[in-house]
Amino acid sequence: MTFSEGVYTNDDATGALDASDFSIDTEGGSATVAINSVTHVAGTNVAEIVLDVSGTPTGAEVVTITPANATAIYDGAGNATTDTQSVDVTLVDKTAPKVVVTPASGASITDDEDFELTIVGTDVSELASLEVDHSVDNLPEFTLYADVNNPWGSTGAKQKADEAGVVATYDADAKTWKIKFTAGGVAHATLIKENSVTFYFVVKDAEGNAFGDMNPPTAQNTFTYNVTTPKSQET
Repeated sequence: MTFSEGVYTNDDATGALDASDFSIDTEGGSATVAINSVTHVAGTNVAEIVLDVSGTPTGAEVVTITPANATAIYDGAGNATTDTQSVDVTLVDKTAPKVVVTPASGASITDDEDFELTIVGTDVSELASLEVDHSVDNLPEFTLYADVNNPWGSTGAKQKADEAGVVATYDADAKTWKIKFTAGGVAHATLIKENSVTFYFVVKDAEGNAFGDMNPPTAQNTFTYNVTTPKSQET
């Protein structure tokens, strides 16, 4: 915390500041915060305040630090700082995104219809990327980005996706990716050769927090779909 001039804990220009000279308040989020320690040299204008954080911050926590009261901190002339002076600190998001994938596991991929996946992320931070792996040989795995203009990340990647009949979009307001495997396209034709297809998703936010893992994947980020043939085409 930086003051406009050198400060003391006593009104006679003596004493370094300590934790008892400050008050702390936290609003928002789910983490709780307390002052661990204060480092200060009497007569200097900077106090280093170390905080203890309990729980996992969501990035919504705003920590306000103020003088403990109107007679806690003084300048060299014995004038007290006001207890309305404050410093606000926003905690960094350390919480993984929450993700909903539709359709849910157990849904069907049919050979005469587009297959579309919708991946919705919920997070205080902005989303950054969606990694998509799967169980199908001869079908590239890929990463999408939270980019409305081109979620593929590059012109070359988008061109390859277009050639394979895979369309991806990103809605920044809804924090939603949509991936469509177009019926009749190369990628869709590869999917329907399988008895079932398993997808694995990892969603990362701008702070690097991740939903899911590829090494190894877990039940949480694993989605399996059955491949079916319309009755009109069954033999």
